[in-house]
Amino acid sequence: MATGTSEDISMGELGPDGRALHSDLRSPAFSYGADAGWWREVGWAFPNVDIVVAAAPREGAPKEFVFRFECTNYKQQAPLCVVWDAEANGPLPLSQRPFGRDQVGIVFRRDWEGGKYLYTPLDRYALQTHSDWPAKYRSAWKVTSELADYLNHLHGLLNSRSYTGLAGP
Repeated sequence: MATGTSEDISMGELGPDGRALHSDLRSPAFSYGADAGWWREVGWAFPNVDIVVAAAPREGAPKEFVFRFECTNYKQQAPLCVVWDAEANGPLPLSQRPFGRDQVGIVFRRDWEGGKYLYTPLDRYALQTHSDWPAKYRSAWKVTSELADYLNHLHGLLNSRSYTGLAGP
C-alpha cells in the first residue's frame, strides 16, 4: 500500500469506481466519523484503501484496528474487507483480530473461510457466498451504500459490550 492517502490523488487519474470511492471518502458521513475519531484513512493505492477504526479499551487489545478495503467496481459491488497488519502488509493473524460475543463473534468469526473475510452483508465475499442476503438483510450492501456505512458497522461492533478484545491463540 502506498503511504499516501486519497487526498494525494487527482480525480483525473481514476476510473469511475475510483472516483466513486474518492468521493465517498469526502462525504459528510465519512467526515463525521473521521472528525469524531471513529476512523481515519491511512493508505490509498486504488483499488485498496486502508482505514483505521477505533476500538473500545480492552485489556491486552489495541485501541484501533486497520481494515483494508479492496474496492474494485465500487459501488456496484461491495468492498472486500480484511483485518490488516500494516507492518507485515498482510492479513492480521487470527490471534490478533477482534473477538467477542453475539454480532462481534459472528462478523469476526474464525471458523468461516479460515477467518480471512468478515461475515457481514456489507462484504463482497460474504454476499457472493450468500446470494439470499440482499433480500434477507436490509443492511446489505446496495449501490446507494457508502464506505461510511461499512465503517459505522465496524465501529459499532468494536465499541459494543459484545467486543471482548482479542481471541488469543
